[in-house]
Amino acid sequence: MSYKNGVPNLDALQHYQQALPSLQSSLRTEQDLTSDGVFLTHFILLLYEVESPFSHVINPSRNRHAKIAVQIAAGEPRGLSLWSQHIDQLLRITLLRREMYGHEPYSFIVWWVANIDTHVVLSGMGNGDFIETMLRRNMLPSGMDPQNPYHTYDYTSLSCGLASPNGHEALPSALAFHRRISVLAAELGLLARDIRAEERQNPNDRSHAVMQSRQERIGVLQDTLRRTWNVQMPVSVASGCCNQILPVGARGIFEHSFALYRACLIYSHTSMYSTQRLLSPSSLIHEVSQCAGEILRLAREIVSHNHVERKFIVFPLFMSGFISKSQDERIEILGLVKKMEEDSVGRNVVAARQLLEIVYERQEMRRGELRREGVDGGREDVDWVSMIGELGLQVVNCRL
Repeated sequence: MSYKNGVPNLDALQHYQQALPSLQSSLRTEQDLTSDGVFLTHFILLLYEVESPFSHVINPSRNRHAKIAVQIAAGEPRGLSLWSQHIDQLLRITLLRREMYGHEPYSFIVWWVANIDTHVVLSGMGNGDFIETMLRRNMLPSGMDPQNPYHTYDYTSLSCGLASPNGHEALPSALAFHRRISVLAAELGLLARDIRAEERQNPNDRSHAVMQSRQERIGVLQDTLRRTWNVQMPVSVASGCCNQILPVGARGIFEHSFALYRACLIYSHTSMYSTQRLLSPSSLIHEVSQCAGEILRLAREIVSHNHVERKFIVFPLFMSGFISKSQDERIEILGLVKKMEEDSVGRNVVAARQLLEIVYERQEMRRGELRREGVDGGREDVDWVSMIGELGLQVVNCRL
């Protein structure tokens, strides 16, 4: 209820402010911290924070409640919100619950938070502690989880079943494959975090050894991404992301994998650190362009079939728009993202579109500078990850 029809609802902020002290007063022992109620409440507060409109659209000088919202946000280094603190608390709770119960009854919540944190670290907005801990401790939910209805599924046989019209075969296969792509997306974000941290420590070090080391680490992940897709994806489905043979549920999951894989390849070539360029062999430049075209094709299919609930397409569309050179294509991509705003919860889809619009403006300005300098065909120097912090935007893909 925090944001409806383009208008923020201050009642939601009042409820949020009632929830925080109530939650704090209920935590007297470590056992209290592991309760289902506390775990799920922190998750809902996280969703509120990452989708909260107040830091974007309220003028604090004109509204008492808005001033309170700004005071709440002051705890975040970027001055945006407390979402990072909720993720930190959810990590602590998740570890305690695993220690106490041996498994997580609400494993889908862990998966959802991990996906949010993956997009946080890809956007350079956080340190990715939650997803990194889940990966390093092998705590991400999977089909092998005894609490999961597909726990008997064999992850080594991904080439079987996905193209089958039998939903019982297709769904677990699609989930297993999606998990692998999602893990690689998380690894990509964590690698970008590390490279950007190194870059901040030595901003002027662009020696051959440093650049070669970066490219080698990036190249390993790129090869793993390609191999995962090419080896484990059945040829019968890889030829068409909207294959009508697949049941609807499995098709949506596969489309998510299809788009995320291609978005990760684009990201790996363009957004791993502030000075990265598309100064790659023509074959790799072609790969980036091809990925962008396939993302756009899928987005057209999703919107034409009115599957606007598939918000996973927003981040891939952003990456596609970021590298697009065609004005018509850029306008179309903005229109597709705007279509996804129609039933979205909160402000993050709107924020993604706004960021893309600013990226376009900066790229056009840079092109103009290059033309005035007499540089024909020079590349624009736009680092969208740094721009998020610079502009004080909050762009966290929750798929809501």
